[in-house]
Amino acid sequence: MSTQYLPKPFAILEPFSQYWAANTAAERAGCRLNANPQEREAFYNAVNPLLHEALAYLDNKAPRDFNEQEHCLMKMLLSFAHIALAIEVQGPDEDAQGTLRRHMTITRAVADL
Repeated sequence: MSTQYLPKPFAILEPFSQYWAANTAAERAGCRLNANPQEREAFYNAVNPLLHEALAYLDNKAPRDFNEQEHCLMKMLLSFAHIALAIEVQGPDEDAQGTLRRHMTITRAVADL
């Protein structure tokens, strides 16, 4: 029996949950830095079509009332924000920019509070 990390409507994203549902902004930035272009693109392509539906789903509750699966989905969507920037803005320059980003450490973020 496999563990379900995400709410059922988003089960198709399960293969990405273990890597991309990082707990902190610094960990999400690390996922972005350590993923190769194919991994970033695969995650982006899987989440992007479900983004509005996932946000609407989570909007039905206050974050303090999320169950474990909903927290996992929220963490993945926060990672998606990092990856959307990598794909949509940085594009082919992502890996070169990542070299410099390794020297910028995130110490605290609002999403971590």
